[in-house]
This record gives sequence, structure tokens and C-alpha cells, in this order.
Amino acid sequence: DGLDQITRSRPELKGEACVDNTPTYRYYLGIKGGWTFPQDTDFNALGLNLNTSYDTGYVISGVAGVELSRSSAGRLRGDIEAGYSSANASGGSAFGRTGITFGLASLYYDFETGTVFKPFIGAGGGIAGVDFKNHGFSPIGTLLNSSDTAYAYHLTAGASVALSASTEVELAYRYFGTTGAELRAVDGTRTSVDTGDHQIMLGLRQKF
Repeated sequence: DGLDQITRSRPELKGEACVDNTPTYRYYLGIKGGWTFPQDTDFNALGLNLNTSYDTGYVISGVAGVELSRSSAGRLRGDIEAGYSSANASGGSAFGRTGITFGLASLYYDFETGTVFKPFIGAGGGIAGVDFKNHGFSPIGTLLNSSDTAYAYHLTAGASVALSASTEVELAYRYFGTTGAELRAVDGTRTSVDTGDHQIMLGLRQKF
């Protein structure tokens, strides 16, 4: 009788499967920020093709996401992200600023290592507002002051470290690009401008 009482209260002792109450997904909120290293851009004005290089800029964003599935190999998660990046023109007589306001939907896969350290990869797409503010060359002056909506995309690789069961920090490299912005120079010349940024991102995620 005593053994029966023990096995009734502890079913695992008689070979019955135990229920794992670990949730298969968890929601999270996060914030990211870091440095951008923009590639050169080109636009047309005054019958010329003009090239602009950039100083190191910055990027900041907020995310909201959910873990979609989990296995012994890793976990799949998806999130939406809204943010802004900015960089100033550099080199010689060039001046101006390029700002990008973006919204992205992304999928990430975190590889399980059995430790608090988890590498991940991800990709996503969305839309961006691309603003070329007061671009020009001295002593000519401003040649481009225009903005447009474009398609945005990214490819990301990095790693996260769990500070606790619900808090993670991450470090990642991201290539962020936009394509299809139609910009108009001050003389009326139109140019389709694509942008590309190499980004180093630091992030914090809080799960709940």
C-alpha cells in the first residue's frame, strides 16, 4: 500500500511520462542600437553623376516578437521592428545627411548550444522612408533635398547571451539595404537611389 501511494503521487517512478510545462513560445520586447557604415550613394544633377561617401552613423530601433517554435536544435522566432538610422556625408567638399526611417518583419533562428550562449541568423524585409537632406558640394551648394518610400531588407548574424531565464543581450552584424527610392534633384533630375549599410548592433530582449 505504501508503494502504491508513492507511485500515485510520483508517476515518473512507475514509468509514466512527465509533462513538460515549458512554453513552446514566449513573447518578447527589445531595443537595439549601434553603428552604421554606409556604402557610397550616387545621384544625378546638372548633367553629372555625383558620388557621396559617408562618416560612421548610428541606428536605433525597438522590436516586439514571439518565439514560434522550439526544439533540441534551436528555436525559431519572429518579430517586427521600427527604427531610424542617420549618417552625414563626408569627404572633400561634400555635405548633407541621409536619414532612414524603417519598419521590418523578420525571422530569426537561434541555435541551441546547451549554454547561455546562442548564435543566431536572421533575415527580413519591409518599408523605409529614405530622406536625402541638403546633399551638395561646396561651392556649388545644395543639389538634392528629397525623400521617398523604398523597399527595405536585411541579413543578420550574431549571438545572444542569457542573463537570466527571461533576459538576453545580443551582438550582431547586419547588412541593411533599401532599393527603389526615386529622388529628385533641385534641377528636376530624377534618380533611383539604393542604399546599403553595414551595421554593428547591440540589443537587449526581455521575454514574458
